[in-house]
Amino acid sequence: MLHGKGTGAKADPKFHNISIAEEKEVILIVSKTEEKSEIMRSILKKAGPDTPAKAIAFSLPTSEVAGFGFFDS
Repeated sequence: MLHGKGTGAKADPKFHNISIAEEKEVILIVSKTEEKSEIMRSILKKAGPDTPAKAIAFSLPTSEVAGFGFFDS
């Protein structure tokens, strides 16, 4: 999980005339290609744009990842 700043607010709240951007979490998921669509559907169903979380989901191809491996369940 990474921390980010929101950009979707029409007018950021201010404190002593300083804009305060809404904080967000960015969650990165590395999965097998065949699991991608189900994971994305699940995220959007539980936390998508039509929910209070207003999350989005997108995918990027990944050719290599270092630091961990996939484990068979």
